[in-house]
Amino acid sequence: MESLESLESLESLESLESLESLESLESVESVESLESVESMESKEKPDKPDKPDKPDKPETCMDESVAGEPWRDGLNYGCEWYAEEASRCILYGNADAADGFVANEACCTCKKPQDTCRDTSIEGDDWEDALGYTCDWYGEEPLVNCKNYGNSDRNDGYVANEACCACKNLPADVVPPKPVVCQDAKSSSGGPWKDRFGYGCPWYGNTEGACETYGDGDRKDGYVANEACCICKSPETAPETPETCQDAKSSSGGSWKDGLGYGCPWYGNTEGACGLYGDADGKDGYVANEACCICKFPDTAPETAPETAETCQDAKSSSGGPWKDGLGYGCPWYGKDSANCGSYGDGDRKDGYVANEACCTCKFQETCEDATLSSGGPWKDALGYGCPYYRNFEEACELFGDADRKDGYVANEACCACK
Repeated sequence: MESLESLESLESLESLESLESLESLESVESVESLESVESMESKEKPDKPDKPDKPDKPETCMDESVAGEPWRDGLNYGCEWYAEEASRCILYGNADAADGFVANEACCTCKKPQDTCRDTSIEGDDWEDALGYTCDWYGEEPLVNCKNYGNSDRNDGYVANEACCACKNLPADVVPPKPVVCQDAKSSSGGPWKDRFGYGCPWYGNTEGACETYGDGDRKDGYVANEACCICKSPETAPETPETCQDAKSSSGGSWKDGLGYGCPWYGNTEGACGLYGDADGKDGYVANEACCICKFPDTAPETAPETAETCQDAKSSSGGPWKDGLGYGCPWYGKDSANCGSYGDGDRKDGYVANEACCTCKFQETCEDATLSSGGPWKDALGYGCPYYRNFEEACELFGDADRKDGYVANEACCACK
């Protein structure tokens, strides 16, 4: 019995010691936890370091190279040359290809957009001039195409110098602005404007003081004379008349010629030329219908008697001297041989003429045609020499022209040069 009580007392003591140990441990952990919290509360949060600057993004465009060397165009100009002036890409960037590139494809300077310009479109379709040429065509050679043709062949209200970025981006001294010409207003029916009493701009121009006295009254079709008539708006820029008209000058000060070399005299001497070609082939800011008085005032051209062999005069060159063709042959040479006009008279145009237009001996020459063989080919004599031989060798007609008959002819009968 005592042994049992002793055992229970021992277990009780161990249980008490275990409990005290556990409470002691919890007390220690509680203190440590409290110290840890106090330590965290007293710890300051460090400042966030500044974000380093973002490095510049490297340029991704690189000029083209060929075999490890910088690309150069067909004239040996490299991308550095194009970069010196922005207009060079516009003027030359689509020309002088080399190694499969032009500058607008090879050089970063040219590949960068020059501006936000957009070519004109009409109802969603690319604009075309009156002859069907688009802005892409003008952009292929803008220095030539825009300068020579950019103010002509208006279509849908535009010419290329107004519609195409390639032309609009050219320096002003390359494509001078087209002169603004005053035009009298039209009536509501499309005819010449007249005031409500029936007086038109010609009357105002020919009646001294009319603009000052009546130019602000008698409104008709939305205008008074001082608004409708050039003579009233700017007396010093009165409309041209056949009497005051002068043919335009070229940019160099000489006689104007179109983009193909035809001048106002040619337009005046060629029937229908103003109507057929007068709005095309612009040059120096003009087309013939703007530059040539004979085109602007066709109904006032002086009536002249038909030209005859007796009244004919050989044409003059642009410098005023005797005309010569593109190879330097003049009318006297064409007159030496009747075959010259037939063989060469429609070629080698110069100063707006070919020999058949410039030389009286060609214009009033009886038509001659060399004979042909019975087989239909060009005639040749019995030895195989044809009319070109007799034409090109002096004295051939005299020495051999009556010999070596073939197909019923000798050279003096068959060849114009010998007849």
